[in-house]
Amino acid sequence: LVIKNDSKLSIVYLPHYTRLTMTKYHNHPQTNQFNEMRESIEKIASKNSIKFYDFTKIVEKRKNPLDIFYYELNTHYNELGNKILAEFLDKKLNYDNDS
Repeated sequence: LVIKNDSKLSIVYLPHYTRLTMTKYHNHPQTNQFNEMRESIEKIASKNSIKFYDFTKIVEKRKNPLDIFYYELNTHYNELGNKILAEFLDKKLNYDNDS
């Protein structure tokens, strides 16, 4: 479909809620599992010339990474989360299209 429409495929990696609740546990097995999963996806993307945009670092830098979710619970992104994600993608996509 991408080739047929002469399009570009991208992957936007959104950090899992559970991963964000464990930011202070750097060596926890589940944290490592999430990191390995993200790295695997990034490697697959790179191997297949697919752009990979990682939203994780943007969210983890926040004082409270969970404030992007409704009620800070494992739900959908709230208005703030969607706004931050949209700004992140706008910067990434506009930068990538200029190069």
